[in-house]
Amino acid sequence: MFKMICGVILSGGLSRRFQVPGEPWVDKALYRVSNEPMIRLVYNALSQVVDEVVISVNVPERIKNYRSLIPSANYVIDDSRLSGPLAGIYSALSKCRGDYVIVVPNDMPYITPKALEPLINEVRNFDAVTYIYPNGHLENALMALRRDVTLQYMNLLIDYGRSKLFDLVRGLPRVLFLNPLIHGIELRSLVNVNRREDLM
Repeated sequence: MFKMICGVILSGGLSRRFQVPGEPWVDKALYRVSNEPMIRLVYNALSQVVDEVVISVNVPERIKNYRSLIPSANYVIDDSRLSGPLAGIYSALSKCRGDYVIVVPNDMPYITPKALEPLINEVRNFDAVTYIYPNGHLENALMALRRDVTLQYMNLLIDYGRSKLFDLVRGLPRVLFLNPLIHGIELRSLVNVNRREDLM
């Protein structure tokens, strides 16, 4: 039986490392790469492989800014009981209708449907699937999740005051780590843009 897939874009960060001293604050999600805002590039890739898209933000003003670019997405505010990416993931999971969820940060402008498909394909047999590089480095917030199990576990994280993203991967019962190179994924497609020089 077909199960719905919900795509989640995390867009609640403060982008501190992206800022230039002495210049006005820039919303990284709206920074243009190849003449498109980063968040739009992420949405374009994600919307090709999911049934719905939810964008999680930290303040209501961002919803207004993003909705003019992406009117068809659903929007949620980060849950205040958690912090960082977990706050956005929890709020989005509560809004998603899909049985499975794929989470992508707004600062992965080179992400492709091809890079997302192995995560989606494998999560049907696991609670979480993410990429691990040959050097052992885990990909930050790019992951596919089984929605019901993840929500139950995140309620425990709230009870215990845990807000590290790694707590999610470390605590879910069945987690699969994929080597992107084995799946033919170009590492460039998994680049997280933290600083402007990352785009060079």
